Amino acid sequence: MRVAAIGAALVIAAIGAALVIAATACSRAPSAPERPSVPIGYLDESAQGLPRDGGTLYRRLEAEPSTLNPLLQTDDYGAFVIADVARNLVDLDRKLEPAPGLAESWEISPDARTFTFHLRPDATWEDGTPVTSADAAFTFKTVTDPKIPALLFSEPLDGFEGVDVVDARTFRVRFTKPYAFRLFAFNLPLVSAARNAGRDFLPSPDDRAPFSNGPYRVARWKTAESIEIVRNPRYAGPRAHFDRVVFRILPDAVQAYRALERGEIDEMRLSTEQWKAAGSDARFERCCRTTLFYDLSYFYVGYNNKSPLFADAETRRALTMLLDRRRLVQDLFAGTARIVSGPWAADSVAYDPTVAPDPFDPARAQAMLAHAGWKDSDGDGVLDRGGRKFEFDLLYGGGSASARQVGEVFQSDLRKAGIVCRPRATEWAAFTKRMDAGDFDAVASSWSGDPNPDLYGYWASTEGPPNGLNNLSYSNPEVDRLLAEARTELDPARRLVVFHRLHRLIHDDAPATFVLQGAQKYALSRSIGGLVTTPAGLYKFFPGSIGWWRREPAR
Repeated sequence: MRVAAIGAALVIAAIGAALVIAATACSRAPSAPERPSVPIGYLDESAQGLPRDGGTLYRRLEAEPSTLNPLLQTDDYGAFVIADVARNLVDLDRKLEPAPGLAESWEISPDARTFTFHLRPDATWEDGTPVTSADAAFTFKTVTDPKIPALLFSEPLDGFEGVDVVDARTFRVRFTKPYAFRLFAFNLPLVSAARNAGRDFLPSPDDRAPFSNGPYRVARWKTAESIEIVRNPRYAGPRAHFDRVVFRILPDAVQAYRALERGEIDEMRLSTEQWKAAGSDARFERCCRTTLFYDLSYFYVGYNNKSPLFADAETRRALTMLLDRRRLVQDLFAGTARIVSGPWAADSVAYDPTVAPDPFDPARAQAMLAHAGWKDSDGDGVLDRGGRKFEFDLLYGGGSASARQVGEVFQSDLRKAGIVCRPRATEWAAFTKRMDAGDFDAVASSWSGDPNPDLYGYWASTEGPPNGLNNLSYSNPEVDRLLAEARTELDPARRLVVFHRLHRLIHDDAPATFVLQGAQKYALSRSIGGLVTTPAGLYKFFPGSIGWWRREPAR
């Protein structure tokens, strides 16, 4: 790629340093003393065996995507499909470093405020028309439109000033200020200007069938059943090996496991119980294999910080001390997890390993609750404050076995302290809608991190619902200041000091209970080759599953 010198080099160095550390952090000790008793690490089978073209790959979706619109995606299930259909302007490679995508090269101005991109000459949409600078301009103007809920992509474009179309393949994106991780902002898909011309983007034809510029195009979406994508004959980039990919929507984990053993799907994420059972299952051993690795996600219990129940940090921190996270690591995750103490996964460059997780300490927690005004004033066994009982619903996505298990343990631990927690399974689309709107008491979920450690969009008080990702409505002026400082600090060492200060502040405020980082457990058919795992998982890099092939005919 072509990159301008001086100021641009500072940006690239800052980004590169973060990415190198993030990509190699699997060797770094987690903050909790637990050590997994099984091998956990990354695989690279991309050079093993001779790739075969053809056939169908069958993958599992744990829930129905809320949308397939590349700019409006907010859940992993839609992202899995979109990753095969839409190339990003700038991709991340398996080392999680920026790499050419739809843009074959770019230059950065010395003040790091202007980015000039050059599109691949062979980039086309599925109807054969070229991907042009006009499409890029439309995409950036749409993402930065405050009326468009492009929650994943709008925040990294903070300070967006405009787009200049130089020619059909060249365009400039201008910003009012530099941003230390700006290249990550361009790890986004483009949408067709012509397809959306003369109409509102809400709704868009891309919601159900995104217009493809990648290796596959959407053939059909059968609600609650499957999404089928087929090879895009107009795509001229790196070729996918499978002719077709079928995503089967299987919310029930038991049903999915049986489908895997029967050869009806080729891969799925396993619960810890399924992973343990697979180790003594002869039928599974014949058909399938497992891989375990840590990615940049973690489990958390998030509190609506605007609720009278959770408005004070002392109460929230007491709740963390009531949850026996060590028991979760050992009993629910069989040692394949580690406790985290703050808003990043332990493999993130920004994570501060010196911040110890709060201990499981019910006695201290109850003293803190009493100090915060909670008491059982009527003797019914339930704490109350200001005439309100300490009772709340804990929402979680219905397809997540881990969230259900964490919720059940939390319910049990809180009951002993006089707090009523009611775990509520919620259909995935409804769950994400309520999450985005901040419509909940508390949620049990996982935060899916990416290589960009910037958390401004998730924790800044200005980014609350319904138009931001701070769906816990957390607010701390000092955190706001430091989040903004981290974004413009180009020196990696000074920026790390800011990140570590943020880690400690957010830990002490406890807007959420940061529970643990569980090793991802995947099962795959033994016939699948080309597997690569990274801290970004199986899919959130290029080529991801595009590089898989079938070693032998499917059963």
